[in-house]
Amino acid sequence: MTVILTCFNHERYLLQALEAARAQTHRPLQLIVTDDASTDRSADLIAAWLGDHWPGATFIRHRVNVGLTRTLNEALGHVTGELVTITSADDWMEPARIERLVATFESAPDEVGLVYSGARVVDGDGAEVDLVHTTPGDAPSGWIFPQQLAMPRILTPTVMVRASVYDAVGGFAEGDVVEDYDMWLRVCREFRVVHVPEALVNYRWHPNNTTTSIQGEVYDHYVATCLRRQLGHSEETDALIRRRLEQLQGS
Repeated sequence: MTVILTCFNHERYLLQALEAARAQTHRPLQLIVTDDASTDRSADLIAAWLGDHWPGATFIRHRVNVGLTRTLNEALGHVTGELVTITSADDWMEPARIERLVATFESAPDEVGLVYSGARVVDGDGAEVDLVHTTPGDAPSGWIFPQQLAMPRILTPTVMVRASVYDAVGGFAEGDVVEDYDMWLRVCREFRVVHVPEALVNYRWHPNNTTTSIQGEVYDHYVATCLRRQLGHSEETDALIRRRLEQLQGS
């Protein structure tokens, strides 16, 4: 089981995320930590913490910023676990998160390539703002490709994926302004998923989030680009894509 923890200027939150990884009840874990040329003290804090608490971890430390998608593809090249989860250094996991999702995979058929959970949304200070996808039936399971086309439902910090799935669908699309929508569309097109209705991750919503900083026409253009890549799968999904593109153009 591999945890990839990504960091860029998350000095304020970083140690909480690292300690949450160390507190996981599931063992063994491979930990891969990336720092994409942070301008704060993040990289030095990571190096010191790993030296004290997890010397066997892999630390990918960039001297020049290359972007999240390229960084993630580099991290995937170091993965040794059969299952992979990606989390950001401004979020943190509940202690039983990995154990709970691994158990879900162990009881799922091979056609399930992705498991995702609910989340607790918190503010910059860690205070709860909302709970999402924590009620049974609140988020879909199964072949959810059509639902993902119509409206993204999967939050990346809640996701666990078979490593073989990345081999099957390819890496993250380098150059995209956001890393996740394109990837989860590709996974959901080829594999079934299972939703776990529990808040296993604390997802921090603050002004420096990628999601909050990239909005408006830029984000709509990204979504439209991802949707166009999925044309040709079936008549049903092509119709969904065209309707969604029309909505984006009219917004």
